[in-house]
Amino acid sequence: MKVEFLSSKTDRTTSPSAMFDLSRLLAPRSVALVGASPRKGSMGHNILEILLSSGYGGKVFPVNPKYQEIEALKCYGSLEEIEDPVDLVAVAVASQNVQPVFESIYRTGAGSALLFDRIDDRQGGDLQRLRSQAIEHALPILGGNCMGYHNFLAKTSVTFNSSRPRQLGGIAAIAHSGSVFTQFGASDPRFRFNLLVSTGQEIAGSVGDYMDYALNLPSTRALVLFIESVRDPEAFRNALEKARARRIPVVVSRVGRTNESAALAASHTGAIAGSNAGYEAVFEHYGVLEVDTPDDLLTSGMLLAQCDQFRPGSLAAVADSGGLRELLIDMADQLKVPFAKLTQPAISTLKGVLPAGLPATNPLDAGGPNNETYVTVFRRALEVLVQEADAAICMFEFDATDFLSFYPELSEIAKDTKRTSPIPFFVLNSLASALNEKIAEDLTDAGVVVINGMRSALVAVRNFGRYRDYLLRENSPRQGADTQDSKITELVAKWRSRLISSAVLSEFESLELLDDFGIATVRSELASNVSDAVSAADRLGYPIALKTAEKGIHHKTDVGGVKLGIVSQAELEQSYHDLRNRLGPDVILQPMTKGRLELAFGMVRDSTFGPLVMLSAGGENIELLNDRTFALPTVDHSSVVRMFDRLAIRRRFDAHRGKPAIDVGAVARIFWNFCTLCRELGDLLDEVDINPIIVDASGCRAVDALVVSNIK
Repeated sequence: MKVEFLSSKTDRTTSPSAMFDLSRLLAPRSVALVGASPRKGSMGHNILEILLSSGYGGKVFPVNPKYQEIEALKCYGSLEEIEDPVDLVAVAVASQNVQPVFESIYRTGAGSALLFDRIDDRQGGDLQRLRSQAIEHALPILGGNCMGYHNFLAKTSVTFNSSRPRQLGGIAAIAHSGSVFTQFGASDPRFRFNLLVSTGQEIAGSVGDYMDYALNLPSTRALVLFIESVRDPEAFRNALEKARARRIPVVVSRVGRTNESAALAASHTGAIAGSNAGYEAVFEHYGVLEVDTPDDLLTSGMLLAQCDQFRPGSLAAVADSGGLRELLIDMADQLKVPFAKLTQPAISTLKGVLPAGLPATNPLDAGGPNNETYVTVFRRALEVLVQEADAAICMFEFDATDFLSFYPELSEIAKDTKRTSPIPFFVLNSLASALNEKIAEDLTDAGVVVINGMRSALVAVRNFGRYRDYLLRENSPRQGADTQDSKITELVAKWRSRLISSAVLSEFESLELLDDFGIATVRSELASNVSDAVSAADRLGYPIALKTAEKGIHHKTDVGGVKLGIVSQAELEQSYHDLRNRLGPDVILQPMTKGRLELAFGMVRDSTFGPLVMLSAGGENIELLNDRTFALPTVDHSSVVRMFDRLAIRRRFDAHRGKPAIDVGAVARIFWNFCTLCRELGDLLDEVDINPIIVDASGCRAVDALVVSNIK
């Protein structure tokens, strides 16, 4: 039996995205502007002026009962007076006047709406009423509290903040923040968009819906998102799946990544997951590239939008400065961006080209004496580096601004290199604030990406490498694909019945569940009196660990419910009496277990994306160290191995000081068994906490476990 579950608890009856066709919203044949005004500087006039100046070729209907005509266009007293069908109604009135406008929208059958003002839901339920009505009428609404959009492909801008003139490009940008939308629209023209949307409150239509629309545009080459949250997880994941299938990179800058908003949880796993765990897992699964700043967001999107070749290898770089070359090496080390290794023939060729004193290395300083050969050295060096087998992308760093360029020929060399390079190629000006807009536009017209700022350039290169690696993995055969045999079917049926009947499994039951799913556990015995405890200890062998098994105690150490290293019957009897008197008679006994290191496995139900699995350093380190990683339960075995590689504790698996290496692949298979458990039973589980798991060269064994059902 294969258990299927939604990616979150989202109720699709309240999520209208599946009903929406956004074409009438984002590429309308007609636009009605409610609140149009002839007054210069007013919102109603700015929106109308920007729409008319954007090259829009459809019909425009100003709506305001105060005027007969605005900007030489007939002005209507209401939507009902417009004789033609209206695809989009832009609502530029104060929030207290919005409801009558939407009643008119529904009466007239308009196709979509754009609401600029914020709808405050603290009083009167206006937001929920608008959302419910939109669902009922299948009406997509952009906003409220948004700044509209620029559809450069459709030559349609419905906003009160104009964009700088720019050529049509392949970057589709979606932002929750209106200020980020404005900054993107006012940014350097080297950033070339096909779509720029400010989504605001997402009354009826989520980020996932706008992503889907953008991904359906043939011109979209990269998707960049500035988001605060995901209100419709299913639509979001569906869009990411489409981006993966179409090999369109998705770059995200997400705010609100701290753990302050994490809800209280029964297990350590839930407590440390925080608000970022679900995004971490989903982004890893779909190859989403997360960045910290809007600058990195645009720069990475711009570079990736121009990359159509992804092959193994690293960065090749040519610079016109020894000092900046050294800074590049230092910064690349900090950001973990490797440089391509040069072959001996390439080194020999470069030695014959470079002036005396310049070493034939990568990155390469090619800036020699200011003579007639200065420019030709750069040309020849680039020709050599882009052909190197270990070079996957090439950077050309030179200092040129719109006010001063010592060697304008370098721009021509960049264009020639782009035309002949078998790998992606870009130009860097190391100064982030460099004034080189004209040079950048000229090079961009020739297909050459120009990045200002060394750090942003290296972040973009790192993202290029990560996306390349993701594509290579996606094209490789998956290991550990879903299989279903009769034994698993029986186990799933057995434990579904147990979980439905019990909100929290006892530790003994939890360890039994793990054993059934192929996760080895330490031998355990239960006792409810001192005589049984002594007999159990004799069978297990000293030293013994004695723990309370009383129901409702989730964190035993917090209440003094764990006694370790008991070496005699007398000590056992004394420890038992202490636990019985303070906590109750039920106990669990286990032999003391030592290993090389401790891990923890966990599962939590993320409020946005549903069940997640966690791999972490174990024991006390689960709380002391931020050494953990999350994934979706559908993760395959090769992805599980990469989860181990992301842990700082991973180095302790290697042989050192006479200790043999621990087989990471074998331990990864145990964690993959745990993922299978969570995948098959995840719809019935709120949390699972297995900590510690003792690991050494002989294998791993779970010592303690907590399983919490979501059946109330």
